[in-house]
Amino acid sequence: METLKLPFNVIKLILSKINDTQTYLNSRLVCKIWYEKLKNIKIYNLKELKEIIEFQEKEITTYNSQWVIINKYFVKTYGGFIYKTYSNGQCIETINLQPPYKIKKKTLKQYKYTNVEYDINECKEIKTEETIEIPNLCIIT
Repeated sequence: METLKLPFNVIKLILSKINDTQTYLNSRLVCKIWYEKLKNIKIYNLKELKEIIEFQEKEITTYNSQWVIINKYFVKTYGGFIYKTYSNGQCIETINLQPPYKIKKKTLKQYKYTNVEYDINECKEIKTEETIEIPNLCIIT
């Protein structure tokens, strides 16, 4: 069986015209070259780019269409994970699974940090801490 070899410029043109998620995902399955060119997954909504999912070793990061980070998922070497949620590039929530039974959750809402620990073996909250952070205000005189 003879394979068809397209010039790189033609492949680049074809891939640049993809504007829906299912076609994008199916195109990744065509061959190794296309898979490498489409390594980051793109999510479209009504033919407009909505999100980009980037895979790295032990890490998955999601960006919006302007490449501003939305969330990050990091897998630890011996179990567990860290999941971070961002708003306007600032981390607003962190969930940290610490094997075997502990989950730590840190949340930032309106200059207030909340730290909560859970014991998933006992299905209960261990402790909650709240601290207030005063923002640095720039006053022009």
